[in-house]
Amino acid sequence: MGLSESQLERRAERRRQLEEEVERKKQAGGFQNGAEALQALHDLFGSDEELEAFGRHIRQQREEELARYRD
Repeated sequence: MGLSESQLERRAERRRQLEEEVERKKQAGGFQNGAEALQALHDLFGSDEELEAFGRHIRQQREEELARYRD
């Protein structure tokens, strides 16, 4: 099941936003705890389903990257 161009663009934008949020938090002293970090992720994605889909996407990218080094 391939993703449409708009879905890929939306994921790329979310990843960019996530990286910006993490960088802002680093500069501000970091998240207070894990719950605050998870809440920031949930706020960024807007729904558990989108967050879970993004998590699957990141895991897939990681597996593909690891496979490149095994080959």
